[in-house]
Amino acid sequence: MNQSSEKKGLEFRALDATTFREFARLHATSDEIGPIATYLDEDRKTGNLKSEIELQGLWGCDELCAAICCLITPATDGKYSAIKLDSIVVDKKLRRQGLGIALVVKTFQDVISRHRPEIRNLYAHSVHPATVRMLRSLGFNEPLPTGAPISAINLVENGDEFSRRCRDRLMTVTNNPQYPTLFITPTLSTVSEECLV
Repeated sequence: MNQSSEKKGLEFRALDATTFREFARLHATSDEIGPIATYLDEDRKTGNLKSEIELQGLWGCDELCAAICCLITPATDGKYSAIKLDSIVVDKKLRRQGLGIALVVKTFQDVISRHRPEIRNLYAHSVHPATVRMLRSLGFNEPLPTGAPISAINLVENGDEFSRRCRDRLMTVTNNPQYPTLFITPTLSTVSEECLV
């Protein structure tokens, strides 16, 4: 491939289930907790069949760098919905560079802006220490010390603060000296920058 036609930079785009499963098979593990389960694992128990699955990826130089799976579930009254962060998986070689938080923030923002019924709550089972830190930085509560370790945020009560923190976290990633020309184009869901890998 010649230099002018080579795909450069980072791009947010939808994933299909097969690509997500393969990426998770290769990268959904951590030194702290071992294998990371996802909603799309073939051996998982049947979940909420009313949930809509949102799969997004962050690509660099046309290679998948990070993947996210969220579930959007309507409330029983049908008036509101909630987003569950099921899993965020980052290529083992690219961790601790802000790619995971960038993908989480962008996915949350996209789903919230286009989804009806209105999203009122975001939550996640916060088992992995990095997930807990990431969600805390976005204003999610600490997981309870007993019972299911769930972190959550109510957008009715904390929506403005959540939006501010999302903008700040994206700015932190885009202003990182490691990525001197990183630039997010919101309407195209792309980030222009030289390749990371």
